[in-house]
Amino acid sequence: MLIGLISMAWGHPFESQFVGHKSTLEIYPTHVQLKFDLEIPLPLVERAYQQSGQLDKNQWLGEWLRDQKDEIEQNLWLEINAVRQSGWTDTVHDVPIWKEESRFLVFTATFQHESPEEIQSILVLDQVFIGEPSVYWLDIQLARDIVILATDTIEFHGDRYKTHLKRWEMEESRREVRLAMNRPTWSRFDAWWQETILKKEPQQTVKAAFLPADTWRAWTFGETPLWLGICSVLLGVFSGSKATFRATVLVCAAASIMSFVPVFPVNLRVTLIALFGLGLIHKQWRFLFLGVMLVLICHPSWLLIVAMMMGVGLKMFISDIK
Repeated sequence: MLIGLISMAWGHPFESQFVGHKSTLEIYPTHVQLKFDLEIPLPLVERAYQQSGQLDKNQWLGEWLRDQKDEIEQNLWLEINAVRQSGWTDTVHDVPIWKEESRFLVFTATFQHESPEEIQSILVLDQVFIGEPSVYWLDIQLARDIVILATDTIEFHGDRYKTHLKRWEMEESRREVRLAMNRPTWSRFDAWWQETILKKEPQQTVKAAFLPADTWRAWTFGETPLWLGICSVLLGVFSGSKATFRATVLVCAAASIMSFVPVFPVNLRVTLIALFGLGLIHKQWRFLFLGVMLVLICHPSWLLIVAMMMGVGLKMFISDIK
């Protein structure tokens, strides 16, 4: 083997007669990135050499490696919005690596494509080493503002579903990856909320982009959904505009403390919300109790400080007008 082949790669967990196709796809509104690892069994490389009829193995191997890079580029097809693309915008090949213990020669390439229009559907077709026994592995990450409308990576069976992600599979149908997507206005606001307010990563999984969100489960772990956050802030503004100065200070203090305290267990939070809810009947302190309820409902709670201050400002503005 060439000296440039470095012993660093681990092969897929199947026997060495299977070619491994490992794809990691990242999708953004107008940009697609595909990292593709091709794990070729060494017996297949040896067979190709024997069939070549050449005597100088190092010379043959150098030419064969270059040919395989070209084959990978030509046989990874991309279709955007039902239009076959002539090629990828940019391609970077790593040096092939080899580990004798795993008996695989691994090619790694990263493909980029910039679309002049917003992406609404994607088809990636892997035709590399067609006809050779193969196994396939796929992972997909998407921008948070993308909603998946349809995909062949998740199958429903009644009320259950099965994913074809992050696992090795042998079906030839796994050579294709199809997704239909959209970016509605609400999802863009929600992406901003998730990234800016909840401090989540800018990417999400296919499951998160396709399956209905479990709002209750997320709230139990302290993740307030956008709609509940909006309602809490609006009620906070209303409370701040009606509450006394003392009540406002107490609510802001509670919100500040809760910002540094771990999320209470859901049963405790629900119980406290119910108890403070009983206090709404007290005319003088109802807005204090409402504010504390909102602090327990909305996370991060510092949003209620902003809302209360906005309410105070609104009250002063109305007073000046009068």
